[in-house]
Amino acid sequence: MQALQALVLTLPLSLTCGINLYATVLVVGLSIRYGWVADPPAALAPFASLPVIIIAGVLYVFQFFADKIQFLDNAWDLVHTLIRPLAAIVIAVMMTYGEGDPTVTIIAALMAGTVSFVAHSGKAGSRMVLNVISPHENLSNTALSVGEDAAVVGLTALAVTHPHLAAAASVAVLALIVLVLPRLIRWGWFNFAAVVARIVAAFRVRREADLLPTSQLSLLDRQSPAFALRAKAQRIRWAAGRSGYLCLLENRLAFTYTKWFLLARCWQVSLDRVHAVYFGRRWIFDEIEVHYLDAKDKPRKARFVTTRYRSPVAEEMGRRLKARGLPAVPAGAAQPVAATA
Repeated sequence: MQALQALVLTLPLSLTCGINLYATVLVVGLSIRYGWVADPPAALAPFASLPVIIIAGVLYVFQFFADKIQFLDNAWDLVHTLIRPLAAIVIAVMMTYGEGDPTVTIIAALMAGTVSFVAHSGKAGSRMVLNVISPHENLSNTALSVGEDAAVVGLTALAVTHPHLAAAASVAVLALIVLVLPRLIRWGWFNFAAVVARIVAAFRVRREADLLPTSQLSLLDRQSPAFALRAKAQRIRWAAGRSGYLCLLENRLAFTYTKWFLLARCWQVSLDRVHAVYFGRRWIFDEIEVHYLDAKDKPRKARFVTTRYRSPVAEEMGRRLKARGLPAVPAGAAQPVAATA
């Protein structure tokens, strides 16, 4: 029974270690040292020692500020990619080693390392995406960091007082992270590729239209697009976060992409339902935002992001849309102008 209790407590503490290791250690140590928890687990007694509390507190202060500064938080997360999972494994071993069954210790260590790494990946991935999408404002970054701190403190306190309830909440959080993590990984890889492409663009850029793969050409009824641009989609149901090809055809815009098991898919909208196209430029990528009416005449937005390596191709797509009678304007502009303005 004690082994099971230790495993239950390992789950939420491993999750919080993956998000904020030092806050987890600090809350556990303070709650035990000052008697905020009645009958705490004996395995957690070392956390109440004064040196552990002081070191955890100092490191938490560093994390508190580093985690709220754009791009510095990414570097901080990178450094802790191994530290957080390893610390979670050490804590799990501490809580289960004295139970007499080595199997329980091995299970706890494997579970702690996996849960902590998943939580760390979700935190680091979401922060990377947020920093790239909003590189000129730090408010969203700070708000997310404060929310993470509050969640870690709350879940850690709940773990040492009501471990079963904390374990149930941790399972729900992990399920959410697992659902979102594939998209975060795709965006993380895109951001890395975009940085590389930005460096390459200083010496060479792509000026020719991208060629649509034969497997996706069939989705357009074998109609060859007048122009195609490789991009990543946003704000399109089922296609958000997917890489594919934005295609300009005779009477419609289409975005072809592949999903699981390499199944080809296609999103499209008639040009007569598109009322504006916005062109924006950021440091590592360009974006084309399409404003249109869906089948129910509701206004919608679809955004297509491409690396700066393809800037001339994206600009040419804007010019061709403008030639079709669609106003192509820079993001934030009041009046339609040329897409290259």
